[in-house]
Amino acid sequence: MKLLKADKGIVIKEAIVSGVVFLGVIYVLNAIALRNEFIKPIKQEFEDFDIYDMVFSSKHKQQEYPDTSANDNHYAEPESRKGIVIVEAKYGRADILEQLQTLQAYEPKVLGVDIKFQGERTDTLTDKRLFSFLNFTPNVIGGYAIDSIIHEKTYINNQPFILDEGIEQGKYGFFNFSAEEETNVIREFTPFYHKNGIEYFSFASLIVKTYDSVHWNSLSKRLYVSEYINYQGNINQFDNYPVVLFDSIKPEDIRDKIVLFGGFSRDNNYIDDLKFTPMNSKYSGRSFPDMHGIVVHANIIDMLLDEKKLITEVPTFWNGLLVFFLCTCYSFLVIKDYKNYGHASHIKYIIISTISIFLFAWSLLWLYDAKMIRLDLAPIIMSFVIPFELFEIYRRLALVFNKYFNYKTILINQH
Repeated sequence: MKLLKADKGIVIKEAIVSGVVFLGVIYVLNAIALRNEFIKPIKQEFEDFDIYDMVFSSKHKQQEYPDTSANDNHYAEPESRKGIVIVEAKYGRADILEQLQTLQAYEPKVLGVDIKFQGERTDTLTDKRLFSFLNFTPNVIGGYAIDSIIHEKTYINNQPFILDEGIEQGKYGFFNFSAEEETNVIREFTPFYHKNGIEYFSFASLIVKTYDSVHWNSLSKRLYVSEYINYQGNINQFDNYPVVLFDSIKPEDIRDKIVLFGGFSRDNNYIDDLKFTPMNSKYSGRSFPDMHGIVVHANIIDMLLDEKKLITEVPTFWNGLLVFFLCTCYSFLVIKDYKNYGHASHIKYIIISTISIFLFAWSLLWLYDAKMIRLDLAPIIMSFVIPFELFEIYRRLALVFNKYFNYKTILINQH
């Protein structure tokens, strides 16, 4: 049934007004869900799942680590990231120092040491040489921890071989990716932050800055406080050398490259420094972490070196504008049915909502995969549900405003 021209104008106006109302409802509900401790267990389960994880999990299926004991050469996929080399560290400071000196002799552009040394520094010759190497070798980047990446951001110099002055002078970067990273999926990282006039860099950011300062100066203007990580693959996507293959490394394998030196293993039972990432083969309810921290750093560095790989997060304003548009369109259909039939068919709008959610989810996944553009999907999905399920809220508001402020509405006599 067609609407009269006068009624159509009122319906459009009401659709716009109700769109504003439902936009507010959606973001209030979203904010409550993020802050309500009562639903924290449910929230934790949803934090384990992000629909965009499907892009990484389906694109980069986890491969079994090959048996390297009989291999004469390192292992990497044919299209590995050739500019980044990962080398496994031995146990014991003397062995680590020997490895570092060997790698440095091969002239890497940057040597990133992803090791959290345990215990105090002693007066032994080994510790003195290790201290000197880490602090006074220009192309060597070390790391440390910060106690909170969200709030105070106070660094903790928990490394016995690192000077506080080096941290404040930008010689070392913080290892942390995000808050609660030990239990949550690592989808984002903090490139840098400022405190008391000092700029602190993440471990990966500082390596990129040291590797190509001109590129970094341009890149840093584009980066935000938090950036999504565009994962390219696990350990096998990078040139890598386990301990058993260290002696096979040649100078040309290292020269002018970024070398990440630290702990990793191809043994799935070795869980030290393993993290949960979107590349996990299970979308939700993850029971076993899938990627070592040093490989997460490698993925971040690979992304930062190529700006085309950076993920663009649509600003909240534009995301909200899309939600408002969808709420308005949905409300127009609902109000039109109320005008023509006195009610809206529940089954009809369940079908419309289901089809709309499926199509939009598919479209946004395609956009993320093809163009690296990410929208906040939760409010968008809610915009296909809230305008119908909570339409009574708008109807009652319209009647109140009609009674006291002469607000024109076609819902006066609708039930």
